[in-house]
Amino acid sequence: MERLTNEFNNLLEIPEPCITVNLVDQSLFHWRGTLNGPDESPYEGGMFKFEITFPSNFPASPPTFYFKTKIFHPNVHPSDGRICCEIFNSGWKPKVTVRTVISYVIALLYNPSPNGFSTEINTLCAQNMDLYNQRAREWTQQYAMG
Repeated sequence: MERLTNEFNNLLEIPEPCITVNLVDQSLFHWRGTLNGPDESPYEGGMFKFEITFPSNFPASPPTFYFKTKIFHPNVHPSDGRICCEIFNSGWKPKVTVRTVISYVIALLYNPSPNGFSTEINTLCAQNMDLYNQRAREWTQQYAMG
């Protein structure tokens, strides 16, 4: 609990430039926030809502990061918005901070991994990046702008 308190307070005191975070129902185990789509990415100009849930044994086990705003991305589950990437699975180490997790998610928006949830989006990402970026921009305009 102390670690989550410190991490949450650290993000409030030294905020990341493109995110906001708040507690859900004053629970340190459930955070909600917004992430501004990174500049020079197909998500630029979008505002993406997200939630992070922490297991009771955090940091021994990783948190789960969910996009609540629909986003066209191979590493985001199309039905529940959960992120699939190494940092949440075999790459998890208890010393990883929430700030690092958020930075990793932002980096994933710049550089998607074509080894995610959606076969269709994976294929498009791997074979036609221009069309992938076009679709991601379209979804950003449709779901994350206004």
